[in-house]
Amino acid sequence: MFDDIRFTTYGRGFIGKNWFASESIGINRIYYIHSGGVCYSGEGRHDELKQGHLYLFPQNLKFELDFDKEALIDHTYFDFVTTPPIKLDNYIDIDLSKHKLINSAAKILQEIGEEYSIRKRVSKRYRELVKSYTKNLLFLIDEEVGIKVIEDERINNAIKHIHKNIEREITLEELASISCIERNYFIKLFKKNMFVTPYQYIKNYRMTKAVSLLERGYPVSDVGIRIGYSDVSAFSHAFKKEYGIYPSEFIKQKKHS
Repeated sequence: MFDDIRFTTYGRGFIGKNWFASESIGINRIYYIHSGGVCYSGEGRHDELKQGHLYLFPQNLKFELDFDKEALIDHTYFDFVTTPPIKLDNYIDIDLSKHKLINSAAKILQEIGEEYSIRKRVSKRYRELVKSYTKNLLFLIDEEVGIKVIEDERINNAIKHIHKNIEREITLEELASISCIERNYFIKLFKKNMFVTPYQYIKNYRMTKAVSLLERGYPVSDVGIRIGYSDVSAFSHAFKKEYGIYPSEFIKQKKHS
């Protein structure tokens, strides 16, 4: 179903008071709550997420997650991009007690994701294992519930090119050329399908990948190069503009969290 899956982060986490999450367009999330209270806000809805349910938030959905300020939240999450991109009108809510195969696949993926968390800087072999089980889970969700994806190969080719070449400058001209369409029409078509401009998509993917690399312990200078910045200062200022703090400050916060 998917030609490629690339993770920005995944694993099992515990979060407490004053935590707030605002998800970025361009990143899908598979989400499961082991304990604690979490509420979803987006697209005119405000829903309490249930324990024992698996959630799939598509990349085109703007939303926020609010957490119970008095309880410790135990959750498993997989944030990733796909080719072709997932495109849904709303999130998918699966009651695992009613879907035995999805339940089995989800449990295996949760255990593997926790054991080989992306933060542990595990080998490529184990990352491929997580990817394989994620594909299996998405296949079962598609079979039993249904997952819509972008079918326009022009956009899919451009997305794949962005994911593979994020470490260097990517121009609109080369994306349009790969898509075999005129530059301005490419921008219009991309935004129609992805709900953001190509520039915004590239920027968002770079920043979410930067967060993932910093969490895994890569130095700031190395992270900047890996996401297409030849100048550390330019990367640091772009990161601060996006998240409100410099990468070095982000690292310090993570060490004390």
